[in-house]
Amino acid sequence: MAVLQRLLVALDCSAAASAARDLAIDCARAFGGELIFLAVVDRGLAIAEMSAPSGASYDLVAVLETDARTVLDEATSRARAANVRSSTLLMDGRPGPPIVACARLEHADGIVMGTAGMRGLERAFFGSTAASVLRATCQPTMVVHGPDDPVRVVLTSFARIFVACDDSEPADAACDFAIDLAAQSGASLVFGTVLETGDLIDTSAMYGTTRSLSRAICARRRSHASKR
Repeated sequence: MAVLQRLLVALDCSAAASAARDLAIDCARAFGGELIFLAVVDRGLAIAEMSAPSGASYDLVAVLETDARTVLDEATSRARAANVRSSTLLMDGRPGPPIVACARLEHADGIVMGTAGMRGLERAFFGSTAASVLRATCQPTMVVHGPDDPVRVVLTSFARIFVACDDSEPADAACDFAIDLAAQSGASLVFGTVLETGDLIDTSAMYGTTRSLSRAICARRRSHASKR
């Protein structure tokens, strides 16, 4: 199965989006794929901002659309320089839903996007576009951190892929995708799972069973991972 032949790349003016763009171009060049660059302008929010008493005194919608087209033009130029086929889309709305809808309508094999790395109260108040996309989409999604994020890891190739496993259907789909990706890229795979044994021991004690319950489930998880 060919993977990552057609990637949707969500762009904005952030450093994280630029890192996502560069990763997508590298993937497309390595796998002979094509890219769809998408920018989303929330015109409704911009109009509301201009309408507020202390809002912008200039045409914020025009500014945002100009910025979006600049980002798309830059991405197209970089893709062309790498001999990668690409197209561009400019959509309206809150970023999350248009990204998910566009990936589905354009039959994308995956989504590549940046994340601002918001945490705590900042994330609670403003939300996370990446998190909303991950919850709503069925397509494999790569989320790239910006250069100033302390948890960012620079990815130059798919040499070693970690796959988180459990007994769920989404985990099975993730395993299948990782296997296909490794077969195409020559990467090695590491399968891992996490088990909260403390909770299991408490539960087994409540029902009069023994620690063998947690050991049995651990063994089952190990068996499930090894079969992959």
